[in-house]
Amino acid sequence: TDEHGGQVTKAIAITVTGTNDAPVFTSFPAVPSVTEDNLWDAAGPHTLEVGYFKATDIDALDTLTYSFNDNGSHITQIDAYVMSGGVSTKIGVYTIDPSSGLVKLIPDEGVNKLNSGESPLSHFTVSVHDGTVYVDQAGAVKITGINDAPIYDGKIACTIVEAGVGGSAPSSVVFNASNYIDPEDGNVGGIPSKLVIEL
Repeated sequence: TDEHGGQVTKAIAITVTGTNDAPVFTSFPAVPSVTEDNLWDAAGPHTLEVGYFKATDIDALDTLTYSFNDNGSHITQIDAYVMSGGVSTKIGVYTIDPSSGLVKLIPDEGVNKLNSGESPLSHFTVSVHDGTVYVDQAGAVKITGINDAPIYDGKIACTIVEAGVGGSAPSSVVFNASNYIDPEDGNVGGIPSKLVIEL
């Protein structure tokens, strides 16, 4: 439009090029706290459902997938560890559903090695991928050790010591005891090697 009122209209095209927007975690579970007996007891292992890790992406066409970040490798199952007595101890495996983000802990017998009263954290990292970039979110499980009674690794044998010949009654009975194994540390301990009953 000029000062005399003349006007010309011209269409102008503007091209907008989209760029990728990274996904954002919107929810993830609080750190669950369990005892080793919640994970492994006389009946065997009990899988723990840690919870869902959920993310959103403003890019409507992006499909999100979930995995664990294991030192740069993105996989759906990793070993689970805790520090027990200053030693890294494997206690099972974590799994994640790549579509839903559900994380589970499947324990093994190593969870019984936790010392009574200690409560270490088992850490892991969940990644969400939008097809272009990965975004990480930390997770953990707190596990409290429970004392496990020692387990005998053999049977008690009985030896009869004869008093003499001719079918006379024995003078003593000797019970030989075996060692035991402590599930906390795997150490083999001794108990009195024999019990003698004089007749």
